[in-house]
Amino acid sequence: MQYKDLKDFFVGILGVQPVDLMMVYDSLLDVSSKNPSIERIKDLLWAFNSLLASDDNAPGPGRMLQRRVFPVKTPRGQVTLCSSQTEFFIVDREEPFNIFRNRVQFLDFSLQEVCRLRHFIAWTGLEPRYLSRCVKEVSRVERGIEIPITERNRDLKTKAYGLLRCVHTPCTVT
Repeated sequence: MQYKDLKDFFVGILGVQPVDLMMVYDSLLDVSSKNPSIERIKDLLWAFNSLLASDDNAPGPGRMLQRRVFPVKTPRGQVTLCSSQTEFFIVDREEPFNIFRNRVQFLDFSLQEVCRLRHFIAWTGLEPRYLSRCVKEVSRVERGIEIPITERNRDLKTKAYGLLRCVHTPCTVT
């Protein structure tokens, strides 16, 4: 609260209620049925997220998931408010995002913002939509010749015991 010395005046005399989680939750549900701006929804999501982090009595996410409170960016760059039934992904790694940004829809928050929204994302149960959980990374060498290493000084198989022994017990080099 910015005006701590005036709390008694605002709350006690004027009867202004302090903002709590349910107040922001109700505001999100209410405003989603109107035609809110993307910025208004984002502001409410930020407020809800910050209160969610410190409140143990959060309501279930069911009603919120049905409402159009998720700002989703299309591959063409247009942002619209969607419900959780819309297919979209959440950026949690930069490299896959750069690959898929022009192919799929994303929650319209940057990687840093997604990190700060972790309480809200966990509460909604949308963690399976993290891009890193939806993409399988495979590394391979193409057009290479597969020849087993036969030189004793380069064959990893002959050194495996020593390497694993160092991992499990401290090695000392003499």
